[in-house]
Amino acid sequence: MKITLKYFTLLLAFTFLYRILFIFKYFDNINSPLSTLSNAFSVDISTVSYTTLLFTILYLIFRITNFKFFDILIKYLSFFICFILFLAEYSSLTIYEHWGSTVSYRATSYLENGSNGWNTLIENIDSYIAPSFIIFILHVYLTNHILKQTKLKFSLLLSIITIPILLLMIRGGLQKIPISSSKSFFSKNQTDNYTAVNKLRYFLDSYLNSQSYNELTTSNFNLVNIDSTMNINCVDYSITKSKTPDIILLVMEGIPNSALELKKGDTLIAQNINRISKKGLIYTNAFSSGFRTDQGIVSIFNGLPAYPYLNVLKKFSDLNKHDNLINEISNLGYKTTFMYGGESQFSDMKKYLLDTELDDLIDSDYFPDHNKTSSWGVPDHILLDTAYNYIKRSSGPTFTTILTSSSHVPFDIPGRNTKKYSTKENFIASIEYLDKAINVFEERVSNLNEKEILLIITSDHGSMHLGHDYNDHERFHIPLFVTGNCLDSIYKNKEYHKNISLHDIPASILSIFDNYIHPPKFNISTNIFSNCPESNSYWITDNALGYIENSHNLGLDHRNGNVFKSNLEQDSVALYFLKQNAVATFNYYKHYLLNK
Repeated sequence: MKITLKYFTLLLAFTFLYRILFIFKYFDNINSPLSTLSNAFSVDISTVSYTTLLFTILYLIFRITNFKFFDILIKYLSFFICFILFLAEYSSLTIYEHWGSTVSYRATSYLENGSNGWNTLIENIDSYIAPSFIIFILHVYLTNHILKQTKLKFSLLLSIITIPILLLMIRGGLQKIPISSSKSFFSKNQTDNYTAVNKLRYFLDSYLNSQSYNELTTSNFNLVNIDSTMNINCVDYSITKSKTPDIILLVMEGIPNSALELKKGDTLIAQNINRISKKGLIYTNAFSSGFRTDQGIVSIFNGLPAYPYLNVLKKFSDLNKHDNLINEISNLGYKTTFMYGGESQFSDMKKYLLDTELDDLIDSDYFPDHNKTSSWGVPDHILLDTAYNYIKRSSGPTFTTILTSSSHVPFDIPGRNTKKYSTKENFIASIEYLDKAINVFEERVSNLNEKEILLIITSDHGSMHLGHDYNDHERFHIPLFVTGNCLDSIYKNKEYHKNISLHDIPASILSIFDNYIHPPKFNISTNIFSNCPESNSYWITDNALGYIENSHNLGLDHRNGNVFKSNLEQDSVALYFLKQNAVATFNYYKHYLLNK
């Protein structure tokens, strides 16, 4: 009993110390540090009880059986528990700045293969590694000290009595519903919530939730597709007279729409991208539904929005049951190519692409070693130079997707020592670099007079690096515009303000072709080349749902339906119906993914 109590108290104390470190790092973003501590307590008690129960049971088994290697196994077990706590806490301390979330099952999925995931983790190690490591060493030392002190003081009866007590504490008490990590979510400010949440428990809950998606079966619910009811009475328009234009889809890594408004003095940072956008159709209200590249890829090619907890690209085995833009365009006689300067096996992207009818996959393996000068592989100016030459040499109609990488953490661009600058400064520098690279590429492509080209430029997702909050609509707001030498001249420098989503791209690109017979495919992808009286957009995280319908918007917790932001009056009838549509959209999208 005494060793269990001491072990429990020590583990709880060090969980508290790690949280104090998190508060210290993100203090400017936390509204109420004291409230985070009070709201953390019950989940911390439950989570520490889990670990203490494991330790107690093994301790009992070893002591009762007089196991020969008792001392060394208990020592290694205690070290392992200390290390897992350190890993979860420091990883969360590091990635929160970039992802707006603590370590989760989704996060670990990026580390399973390819070096890019490890690059992200390693290259973001900061000065907080030192105090975190000191806490870890102190934790190991004091745990070993307890084990030595209590080695001879053993009461079988008292130790057994502690087991039901721990089980009750794990459950969080006698209430009807067992406690979960969501108990710590108390504020509309997400930094408060992620400070309060127990990092180990949040990881475990995210894993269990991700598995629940795969275990769901076809239901008989009559779910309403809000997209289809919003996008009615639409009038399609044709953006080109070309029957088989060469289509270039340039996908910028993590560039939010607000990046186009940044200035250095009186000059726009992304002056070239802004100039290019004014040569064509500009969609001012485009949104990604996710915040990771794998989510963007699935939206662009499968017409599927992002989903909470689940890396669909890597973890959803039935993805190939859904329609794929690459296959559809290939069936129209196009040569299809995907170009990326990094390692395409990251998050199983390579496997995904090779399972389609893609003709050519060009990634970092294509380039000579002397070109691989960035952390992710090949800098964007080299990638875009290669893309231009490839497009120039290609014959017949082509569909080329280019995914950039230099604007991804750690923003490793030529000639810049990123360690001398802040994350935001490095991100802005990467935008400026990408802007120049795209300028050269677009100017060269626009002079390919022998080809009829449509150039679509967008982002795979937005970013928090310019100060957008985790659940800010602007975090998911992305650029999207269409230009090219065969774009109908009436659409030059023309803005459209309808709400559109990244998963609308497949239906929109296929609408360009007069001879494309559109069976019931890409059901939740709608044609952006149309005028509609009503339109909507949607974004999702593991905890929050954002919804934009016409000029109204809201954010809510999709686990309990609580609205935490809206531009409508609280408790108004309009807000009630907006919330109903948001939740219906969320449920329909989930149903559509799982029951294709």
